[in-house]
Amino acid sequence: MVRKAAVLTFVTALLVVPLAVFAQQDERHLTFADATVNETQATELAMSANAGANPLYAEFEAEEGDISWEIVFDDGSEVYVDGLTGEVFVETEDEDEDYEDEDYEDEYEDEDDD
Repeated sequence: MVRKAAVLTFVTALLVVPLAVFAQQDERHLTFADATVNETQATELAMSANAGANPLYAEFEAEEGDISWEIVFDDGSEVYVDGLTGEVFVETEDEDEDYEDEDYEDEYEDEDDD
């Protein structure tokens, strides 16, 4: 009986330890060293998505398991370039204002309901 329990414990450990190691690898935080897109490439990609505006600066961001470049332009827009894939996301100043206005309206609509 003791031998059976020892074998069962050993087999369970063989199954659980690799799963724990795999879970830790999935939660690994990406860093600048993991980026496949450099600052120059990110700026060029961002400029092609935001023609007519001049880039002011580029900043590398690593948040919530994602890495990206934030390129800020002189027209107030911000372009994000995925640090692994080079995918481009454009955010304009107007979108920021709309978002803030929606939050403001939602906040005061809730108070009107009371």
